[in-house]
Amino acid sequence: MKNLVTIGTFDGIHLGHQALIRKAVRRARRDGMRSLVIVFNRPPRLFFNPRLHIPLITTAAERAALLGELGVDKVITLDFDARLAAMSAERFFTDFLLKKNKMGCLVVGSDFALGKDRAGTTEALQELCRRHSVAFEACRILLRRRAKVSSRRIRGLLSEGKIRQAERLLGYRYFLCGKVVRGRRLGRTLGFPTANLEVPDGKILPPGVFHASARTGGRRYPAALNVGHRPTAASPGRVLKAPAPLAEAHLIGFKGRLAGKTLRVELIRRLRAEKKFNSLQALARQIRADVERIRRAARPARRAVGPGFFRY
Repeated sequence: MKNLVTIGTFDGIHLGHQALIRKAVRRARRDGMRSLVIVFNRPPRLFFNPRLHIPLITTAAERAALLGELGVDKVITLDFDARLAAMSAERFFTDFLLKKNKMGCLVVGSDFALGKDRAGTTEALQELCRRHSVAFEACRILLRRRAKVSSRRIRGLLSEGKIRQAERLLGYRYFLCGKVVRGRRLGRTLGFPTANLEVPDGKILPPGVFHASARTGGRRYPAALNVGHRPTAASPGRVLKAPAPLAEAHLIGFKGRLAGKTLRVELIRRLRAEKKFNSLQALARQIRADVERIRRAARPARRAVGPGFFRY
């Protein structure tokens, strides 16, 4: 059986990606092919400029899971390395797509390009497909508010803590997923035990305090999520800063142990910026106010229809 192939970084699997992938899956089923998505593990420009630090919306594993939710039959993740960067578009097309992956159709975005010096434009790929009797389709760019829905645009919103705006472009709530690790237990001391998330390196951690939703044990709990450096110290007047932002969630109404479990936390709304308080008592009062605000805003969760990333 031949494969219908689409290629890209697909960071975030946002609304534009979803439209392209759904079209590819429908066409593959119609034409009796398998849908194959080839994903670069990181944006190619990070390879060409290693000094760029661009945290991603989704890890490679999260992208594969999201693509599976969209009905993709197979996902291949490619490490964008020196060998791939030096490969011509025609060689990648013939050796990797045609010979190795039995491509019968290629579906890409209208602004897509691949190969050395990005010579494999949609026009060049269309000609290669014609020569090798491969079907070809270039999908138009999705616009929102007269601007392209792009991973770069969403990264900027998330980095500024603009969760609701990012959600409108993603089509789902932005989430953090990681193993719960032992922390300093300061939250427990204050009466609000928190789950400290070990979020994979390279994923965007939006700064601030958020109304969130956490899923564990088949149930969903409203949660207060803090992402930042925890500037309020264990003793008055002392400032503690971590080398990287930390994510910790207090699950409202949850009783039990979370250490060692993997927790998924969806960000719903930013409540405020993180700040340094003059005392732990002042911090506890603010946390209590945040939790009460979330408790009032939280509504009974919809009955889950499955574990899918796109359902909330």
